[in-house]
Amino acid sequence: MSLVSVITKGLKNKMLPHAPMWVVMGNESCDLDSAVSAIAYSALLAQEGFCTSFVLNVPRSDYALKTEVRYWLNKHGLTEEFLVFRDELFIDRDKLRLQRQLPTAADCSAGPANCSSASAECSSTPAECSSPPAECSSTPAECSSTPAQCSSTPAECSSTPAQCSSAPAECSSAPAECSSTPAECSPTPAECSSTPAECSSTPADCITALGTCTEVPLTCLHVCLVDHHVLAKQDDLLRPYVRRFIDHRPLDAGVEVESGSTHSIVGSCCTLITELLQQQQQQLLPALAPLLHG
Repeated sequence: MSLVSVITKGLKNKMLPHAPMWVVMGNESCDLDSAVSAIAYSALLAQEGFCTSFVLNVPRSDYALKTEVRYWLNKHGLTEEFLVFRDELFIDRDKLRLQRQLPTAADCSAGPANCSSASAECSSTPAECSSPPAECSSTPAECSSTPAQCSSTPAECSSTPAQCSSAPAECSSAPAECSSTPAECSPTPAECSSTPAECSSTPADCITALGTCTEVPLTCLHVCLVDHHVLAKQDDLLRPYVRRFIDHRPLDAGVEVESGSTHSIVGSCCTLITELLQQQQQQLLPALAPLLHG
């Protein structure tokens, strides 16, 4: 089980009737402990069958400033296109909308290189098919004129041999797989419940398995805070939907550890997440342990 498949499972899970969607959000410093804890606990909930998404609690545009987090996640294959950021989470009337923005890298500004139109290998006729092979471009030398020993042109030299009369069939046109844009580059992903402007022509491959345009009724929204237990003022709209927290810091005055929450004064939040994985979803540890070890 690969790390990428583990962390992308949450938004692949179908929402069951009356089942919540969990949003697992790290703290607003978005340090390494917070980011990894959010990713790992979201994977645990996904393994339990919930539709879930982790959220790194900074705008996508600030991610480049989180050099330690970026280095560690990149090292484990979790590049930016797999991540969800705070400015991609919206509360719109009675719904929560998870609307991911495209990475700003040149190869994904209008879809990745392999999806900007047809895939790179299909954007034009491959070199080997653009013209007949050299051996077919003209009549072979031995047939270009009547051999001296022939009193008349032998039958096999009277005209260009069949194999040279035209380009072979496989060169007569672009292969079928290049005749049109591949299916994975077709417009709006089917899993988009509606088509926001940003998603109307975004190839599915550009935003990967996490790249769905997800809308969830607020009645189904459950929020879990990791590596903190009190929402920042700018996140106050999420307060009614906070169902649990996982934190290793001293509790603020008046905060109680309710059922489902986890609190213990230990060195890192990742320690608490690892303990939960050992208790509830041990099979995820081989994939997540290298990430948590940071």
